Amino acid sequence: VNMAEQLEEFNKILTSFLSVDNTIRTQAEEAYNALPLETKVVYLLNTVQNQGSPRTDDERQMAAVLLRRLFTAEFNEFYSKLAPEAQQQLKEQLLLAVQMEQVDSLRRKICDVVAEVARNLLDDDGNNLWPEFLQFLFQCANGPSPHLKEAA
Repeated sequence: VNMAEQLEEFNKILTSFLSVDNTIRTQAEEAYNALPLETKVVYLLNTVQNQGSPRTDDERQMAAVLLRRLFTAEFNEFYSKLAPEAQQQLKEQLLLAVQMEQVDSLRRKICDVVAEVARNLLDDDGNNLWPEFLQFLFQCANGPSPHLKEAA
């Protein structure tokens, strides 16, 4: 199974999450839960950023909610396995997603994901392991964009 086929299958799962039919939603949840954690993160982040085949705003919002839930429950398990470059890339992609998003409701959901990552990147002593996040907040709060001020 190649990457394109996996992505198409993932897109079907995501679309099924939005179904009004309980059976279809249950099947989607089972298929989603069977995916490896790393696969979920990659596909959810791509969907949130609208990379690959264009997704609806509802699908992208669902992906942001699922990504936040993953990071709430399993962040350390996932993040600790990433190489430092991949960790940095993930953080950069999330901040870029906040900056680039045009849909207000979706930007807020992406902010929820970013906040969850930032929360997980505080160590037990309260040290921030993501200094770029604070710089980003400062730039957004002091920048000209009202959308980014709200995001901060």
